[in-house]
Amino acid sequence: MGRAARDIILTLNSEGGKAKNEKAEEAPRNSAHKCYDYTTVEERFPVRWCTQSGGHIWDHKDPGQQKSWVPETTWDFFNKF
Repeated sequence: MGRAARDIILTLNSEGGKAKNEKAEEAPRNSAHKCYDYTTVEERFPVRWCTQSGGHIWDHKDPGQQKSWVPETTWDFFNKF
């Protein structure tokens, strides 16, 4: 349901919902995570979409890494405000 939730946010945070048409690049299988910052959303309400190639787990790590990328990436996003 993550993509559906993202699409609602994109609709609400862009003029006429045009951000929904912007295609975020997603992480391919067995590769590092990938984050995409939408460019057609209202500047005051940024949207970042991050994907990873693993399953639905709580502690996402890029292949070969011991440390989760999620806390730092989340903190970097929050620091935009």
